[in-house]
Formats: sequence, C-alpha cells, structure tokens
Amino acid sequence: MKKVLFLIVISILSLSLAACSGETESEAKAENEKETEQENKEQEEADSQKTEEKQEQNKGMNVDKATQLLEDHVLEENDEIQKLTMNDGEIKASIIIGDNDTINDKTLLAQIAYSSAGDEFLQHEGWEVLTIDFVDLAEVSMHRNEQETDENDFVYFPMDKIIDQFDSEAN
Repeated sequence: MKKVLFLIVISILSLSLAACSGETESEAKAENEKETEQENKEQEEADSQKTEEKQEQNKGMNVDKATQLLEDHVLEENDEIQKLTMNDGEIKASIIIGDNDTINDKTLLAQIAYSSAGDEFLQHEGWEVLTIDFVDLAEVSMHRNEQETDENDFVYFPMDKIIDQFDSEAN
C-alpha cells in the first residue's frame, strides 16, 4: 500500500512538473513573441523616421538649408559666405574664397567650390538656378537642366562649362 501511495504521489508530482513546465514554455513563447513584436515596432518606427528625414531633406530649398549645404559640403576653412538669397527658384550666393595652404590659385579653388556646390545642390529639390559670385574672381550661374549624368547616375555640372564662365569674365 505504501508503494502504491508512493507511486501516486510521484505521478502527481510528475504531472505537476510537466504542467508547470508547459506553462513556463508557454510563458517563454509569449515573452519571445512580445519581444519580437516590440523589435518589429521599433524597426518600423526607425524606418518611418528615416523616410520622414529623407522627405524633409528633399522638401523645398530655403536660405538656411542652402547656407548649411554650402558650409557643410563646399566651403573650406578660410572661405566665407558674404550673402545668400533665394528668389523665384534662384539661389544666389556671394562667397569670398580664402587662402589655402595647398592651392594658391583662387580661381581654381572657386571653380572647385562651384563644382562641389553643384554636386550637392543637384541632390535637392526646390531650386532652378544656382548663381555664385566669387568676390573679385567671377560669377557662375547654371540652371539645373544644364546638369549631366555619368555612367553611375551621378548628376553634376560639367567642369568645362564652369571654367568657360570664369574665362568669359576674365576677358
């Protein structure tokens, strides 16, 4: 009789452990599903934020955005924006090209600066003409439809057209 009672107790304990184990697995599975759902939600939010940032980046151009693009991607340490305006789709900047330790030819530096500005601005909408007056050097102005595209689908203003505008002002 004691053996039977002992077997019954062991059977009940085994069943209880199995039931608890099943509950633990279910709880763990539910917790994993919650974590996966949270991770998916966080990823969707991150993707949504990136999309919003890209849309914001591509919104219309304004003076602050144009100034920031020039300062961040075009101007060297000693260069200076004297004035920047935007009117009827034309970005018009007046820039002083400063001294450079590597290149002494300020005309060359200005040509490179305009080319870099074109590369950067062509990635953004909200403007049609980019005009930069390089103080005491030349004024260069190009319409965005003058852009060319290379074999890697990179859009740019051709350097020969930029140089031609410097040459025509020198004559």
